[in-house]
Amino acid sequence: MNAEACFSSFDYSCTSIKELFYYQAQQLQGTFNNDARQYKNLITVFANHKYFGGGLEIAPKADLTDGLLECYQMRSGGLFYNVISFMKLFFKRHQHIKNLNYSRLNAASIKTQGLLIEADGELVGKTPAVISVHGQVLLFHMPIKKRLQ
Repeated sequence: MNAEACFSSFDYSCTSIKELFYYQAQQLQGTFNNDARQYKNLITVFANHKYFGGGLEIAPKADLTDGLLECYQMRSGGLFYNVISFMKLFFKRHQHIKNLNYSRLNAASIKTQGLLIEADGELVGKTPAVISVHGQVLLFHMPIKKRLQ
């Protein structure tokens, strides 16, 4: 990981921890691989790649080619618990958080109204939303010189 990614990761984490002091957790109601769930949401992440937030390794088991999403549902547990949870995320220890539910899925549906949706660092909308992945749709271009060798 280069120095720029480390700074971005650190900056992202610091900003997130500051925001926790003002965060009001909301009930999230959704269906994850046909399993209905409801919980007080701190953060719910869907990932098909290992990294996000400038280099945070959120989904170490993610595989771009398997057609599945890694899903991390982190329940809110009060300010102290939430700060500790984000610190564990920063130090790649979030797999051991008590209120974390991990699953691999190909589809989810969030029914709760008005939760912000962030995709690849950009705010892209609000819930309700349907989240899915389409396997084998990434196309790569190889320069013609390489193809001819």
